[in-house]
Amino acid sequence: MNNVLESPLDLKVDLFRVRCAFLPISSKWAELALCLGLDYSWIEEMKAKHGRAVDKCVTELAVKWLRGGGRRRPSWEQLVKVIGAEMGGNNCAYAEKVASYAFLEGVPELCSKVDEKPLGMSSASEVQRALEQVAHNWMELGICFGISYDLMEPLGQGDPQRSLAAVVQLWLGERYDSAAFGRPSWRKLVEVVGWRCGACNPSLAESIAKQHEATPIASPPTCQPNHQEQLQMDKKHKLTPNDLEAIFDFVEGAHLHWKDIGRQLKMGHTETSSIVTTPGLTQTKDYFQELLHRWLKRAPPIHPFPTTEDLADALRGAGSENIAYKLAKHNDFMSAARII
Repeated sequence: MNNVLESPLDLKVDLFRVRCAFLPISSKWAELALCLGLDYSWIEEMKAKHGRAVDKCVTELAVKWLRGGGRRRPSWEQLVKVIGAEMGGNNCAYAEKVASYAFLEGVPELCSKVDEKPLGMSSASEVQRALEQVAHNWMELGICFGISYDLMEPLGQGDPQRSLAAVVQLWLGERYDSAAFGRPSWRKLVEVVGWRCGACNPSLAESIAKQHEATPIASPPTCQPNHQEQLQMDKKHKLTPNDLEAIFDFVEGAHLHWKDIGRQLKMGHTETSSIVTTPGLTQTKDYFQELLHRWLKRAPPIHPFPTTEDLADALRGAGSENIAYKLAKHNDFMSAARII
């Protein structure tokens, strides 16, 4: 295990990722709780409190463990050991995913078609209406938005719709780390409702997505590029630090999910997280620039050197198809920033 996996986990910082790690094995949440050192009496209390609402039991388990409620200290190292070696069944493959944060991957292509323009407080009523049928999952939604559990804990009394309204206000008011979780948008809402929340509702996510499709950039054409058009670019152009200024000019003003791009470029969670704490970096464009600087300093796992194709594929995988399309359309990559 490396030092990062051994480092203690923190409720304020790690609740979303820990809960995501629990979800694929949520049917065994009680066994997981016992292996993490929680008391059997607490497990029975949760069963009585939530019944068959497994997603809520998983949330309570993640909070309890991160608060030190089990005999196994909260760390990725301990969680990997428990899942891979101590729980029943063959969970070794999934334990490896947890160790590499691969469980965070896999958001469907549908999300890339949804409007990603930032939402403000004026959208509160519309967002509330979109979520009203999943109001009982207000806590899970808030965690996936990145809102601190400590901020939401006092909201748990009374009507779920009121609790949901308070969470929506916190989200749209960006009372969370928006650099890490992304700013409020319909795209983020669709991702959370359909594939992150635990009590996922893909049909509701698809309905919201249809109502809030992204408006394509006027140029290039709105149609997706075909294979022949993509082949027009110099796919194997070797990117060097000298290309970075052109890249940054090229994406100026675009709303980029830089952490998603980092994952597509096979940058580990530890490395992308360290970017946020780099002195002097405060804006998304700063994080993106630092991400590419670090990417160019190491060899990707597929190619011997970073290429234009790698970057375009990463942009597409992170939902920035229009930017990737522009890259693909021009033979001379260095001229692209001047043309667009």
